[in-house]
Amino acid sequence: MTLLYPEALLLLIPVGALWWRFLGDPDRPGGGPWRERLRRPGGWWRLAIAALGVVALSGPAAVLGTEGADLVIVVDRSSSMTDAARERTRELIRLAEDRRGPHDRVGVITFGGRAAIERRPENRGHLEAFGKEVDPDASSLRSGLELALEMIPSGRAARVLALTDGAATGADPRPLASAAAARGIPIDYRRLDERTGVRDVAVGDFALPAELQPGEAFQFSVELTASEAGPARWVLYREGERIAESSGDLVVGSNRLVFRDRVWTPGPARYELEVIAGDDRVPENDRGRGVTRVVGDAGILLFTHDGAEGNLGRALRAAGRPIRAVGAEIRPLDFADLAPYRAVVLENLAVGDFRESELEALRRFVEVGGGLLVTGGRRSFGNGGYRKSRLEPLLPVSMEVDQELRKSAIAIALVLDRSGSMSASVSGGLTKMQLANLGCAASIELLSPFDEVAVVAVDSSAHAVVELTPVEDKAGTKSRVMAIEAGGGGIFTYTALVAAADQLAGSSRAVRHIVLFADASDAEEPGDYRKFIPRLLAAGIRISVIALGRETDRDAAFLREVAELGEGAIHFTEEAEALPRLFSMETMAIARSGFVEGATPLRAGPDLPGLGELGDELPEIGGYNFVRPRDRASVAILSDDDAAAPVLAYWQFGTGRVATFAGEADGVFSGGLATWPRYGELFGSVVTWLAAETEAGGAQAFARRDGRDVEVRLELDPDRSETHPLAPPILVAVPDDPGRPVIRRPMQWEGEALLVARYRLEDGDLRHHRIELGDRALRANAVTLPYSPEFERRGDRPGGAALLAEIAERAGGRERLDLSGLFDLETTSVRYRSLTLPLTLLFLLLVVAEIAWRRLGLAFGDSWRFSRSARGDRAPAASTKSVESTTAPDPRRKEGSVDAGEALRAEKRSDALSSLAEAKRRARGE
Repeated sequence: MTLLYPEALLLLIPVGALWWRFLGDPDRPGGGPWRERLRRPGGWWRLAIAALGVVALSGPAAVLGTEGADLVIVVDRSSSMTDAARERTRELIRLAEDRRGPHDRVGVITFGGRAAIERRPENRGHLEAFGKEVDPDASSLRSGLELALEMIPSGRAARVLALTDGAATGADPRPLASAAAARGIPIDYRRLDERTGVRDVAVGDFALPAELQPGEAFQFSVELTASEAGPARWVLYREGERIAESSGDLVVGSNRLVFRDRVWTPGPARYELEVIAGDDRVPENDRGRGVTRVVGDAGILLFTHDGAEGNLGRALRAAGRPIRAVGAEIRPLDFADLAPYRAVVLENLAVGDFRESELEALRRFVEVGGGLLVTGGRRSFGNGGYRKSRLEPLLPVSMEVDQELRKSAIAIALVLDRSGSMSASVSGGLTKMQLANLGCAASIELLSPFDEVAVVAVDSSAHAVVELTPVEDKAGTKSRVMAIEAGGGGIFTYTALVAAADQLAGSSRAVRHIVLFADASDAEEPGDYRKFIPRLLAAGIRISVIALGRETDRDAAFLREVAELGEGAIHFTEEAEALPRLFSMETMAIARSGFVEGATPLRAGPDLPGLGELGDELPEIGGYNFVRPRDRASVAILSDDDAAAPVLAYWQFGTGRVATFAGEADGVFSGGLATWPRYGELFGSVVTWLAAETEAGGAQAFARRDGRDVEVRLELDPDRSETHPLAPPILVAVPDDPGRPVIRRPMQWEGEALLVARYRLEDGDLRHHRIELGDRALRANAVTLPYSPEFERRGDRPGGAALLAEIAERAGGRERLDLSGLFDLETTSVRYRSLTLPLTLLFLLLVVAEIAWRRLGLAFGDSWRFSRSARGDRAPAASTKSVESTTAPDPRRKEGSVDAGEALRAEKRSDALSSLAEAKRRARGE
């Protein structure tokens, strides 16, 4: 027998101490208290029961034999495993389970980028299917082996069997072989790969500089890793254009190719290398990517309606700023296109002039340190759809309807298409219907209590969600709108217009308008709209249309004609995310409060000195967009009228800077601004402030990728500790793809002058890095993940069969071409049968018996006194019996307890009574 938890026997010490302390009365005569205690069998009996309980706690077990072993199968479930290999793993697991002896056990672990326990070691049953998520885009053999060794109990005979193709990624698994050998656990392997013996050439990392100057000659290298020696050909592309091509013989392992280039155009320079090897059967890793950045001068990108510089562009150029004026011809626009510039200017442009992805690129450009100037006009701010757009949060001003500037109250009927097509989901997890509801709610927010609103949802019939009512309870009205759900069929357009007209017929508002939202490819039932709409116009009701889809869709021409007949606007959008801003823009246009016409004088605001010394003599402008300053915004110029609107405002956004000029910078409404002598100085000062950036001196940063994991290191000058940041710097990793989120990570100190931040890449991801150090900034090299790390080859370690053979040799294992002898191990395992349960039951039984004995008055103390009286060790039995029969029990004593002191006092009383009785007899002459 053995004890599984022998440390529990230490409890015998306190048990013995308690037994000695509380067992009896130390005052009883008879040779000393310890002798009295040792002579009491009741105490010994209780001590024995307590000792039995302690032994039960120590985990006693009977040794039955030394049979049985564990087999832990580690299964590769990464994407490099072929379908045939995956099917073969299931067959091998079933065969291993069938070979188990009576006491053998089989456990299964699967791994990809991480490892998971599919089944703990068991000696019966079969694993039917794999159910754990393991990230198939990587192959961390090390994590699988680590988990296998952790799962094997100490002292148990065991073997690990790896079923894999050997294409391991991530941390090196070879050190684990030594750990397994130290425990006597062999690691066997079975390589499963249809491509065994087939050559694989993989494109690895690009060693490119982080930044370059235009025209700077530079050298970079690309790593190629080959599983076998042989010839190959490679082609290098820059921005999709072939710039180099060569061929040569590759050696096994790492091969480094060196290239030279010179780039003149500021912006990102993306390189791609393709390798061609005729016998390469792994095409997934034959193309790799890298990127560098040509910084150039801190230029300004000016967007205008027609692409011409105009007065604003010429003034900025005269102020010494490199300017590039563009229109719509450079689209589509992404973050990389903006990266070479320090600031972007949008001159009187509507948000609708840009795609949603382009707006996202502009937003990210500002977030990571770029500057943005938005100027006003009829096409800008509220009239241009900035409200509820991706750009609105960036601006230091808000766009609300000013009721004092409005000419009259309005009645508006919002008609929403709730047909079946509106149930489709879009990016962000919302449906088209939900975004249309948000757009409707955005319109309601802009209305005043003097306005009236009706909301009609239409599919094959009209549903009045909100009857025409004054806009007094905005929250309640919006709540009912947000509950609209998609129905079925298409939208019955004519029915929708009739229902909206019925709602507006009873209104007395001077301006009455229908806003029709419909699917451009599913607007049914035109009806006799050519006769009906002119009757609405005669009644003073106009119609605008917001169409979800393209202008070439099936019903687009019909919807356009509805808007034209209704003398309203038509807005097409393919992106449902744009619906809230389109509803807002149309509502502001109907209310006619977004742009204030007329000569308006300007006056200096409190924050004008922050942009330079421009003096107090400011010109008049011919009109401005009505906006309000946000909290924390700096106001440099105000309209000198009752509105006191912030014509020029600016603020810091993230590490970027944003300014707004609510007047028209170049156009018919610029007024005296266009001829003002300090025109160029004003906008030159604004752009200078926007483009300002202080580079972080005494520091350098670089990024390194290992599989999906990216580590960005910031190394500070240890001799310039006064320049070290007090607050942790922030790493900003900006993707080329606007559909991916910006990653922000606080950097952590890992040394006296070293900070590090880490994150993970997704497939096809390309990230530009910027480190924010308060008002300073630093850039690190970009990184990319051209293909899944599962198909990467590591030049610093063997691959495939060579890696597995090395692991097996170090751990004392071998390649398993068949499964015979899996459980034949030189060191066998010991089998035990636990005795804890029977001993625990015996302990409980004895405790109950001892308590029952005392309750029945059969305590050991009574029987012990009886036995001593029988031997003549006490007073005569009759005298003792007399005393016992006349002595009442003490109620303070516990029932059934044995009190040696009480017995002693009874004996003394008995002797005293006998002596007294004898004296009385003598006195009476008896």
